[in-house]
Amino acid sequence: MCERTDNWQGMNWIRKDLRLAIYMRDHGRCVYCESSEALTLDHLRPVSRGGGNHPRNLVTACSACNSERGDKPWRKYALTHSKQAVERVERFRRRSVKQLRMAARVALEQATDWPSAVETVCA
Repeated sequence: MCERTDNWQGMNWIRKDLRLAIYMRDHGRCVYCESSEALTLDHLRPVSRGGGNHPRNLVTACSACNSERGDKPWRKYALTHSKQAVERVERFRRRSVKQLRMAARVALEQATDWPSAVETVCA
């Protein structure tokens, strides 16, 4: 099990509306294995290698794929799943989340909690 640093923020390192917009952009599924369970955000270029939190550097990944990938190059990891996984990453990361972010804000305002907001927009 990995140790958390003192500055670890859980889900709070990114605004909820942006997280939800990225989930929506990626159709509510892991870009690698297409699971819809235990979704997280994966940095294509890891923070440890200078990657940032821009939507083009973030994709939806299940926690299993995100953990398994670690800081391996995303393309090499995606190819362990399929060529289609590489194509999905390339296609999704090019899409703007601007309009989706507005829809995510509305969903968050109407939802009673985070899981129901995710379920509403990713169903």
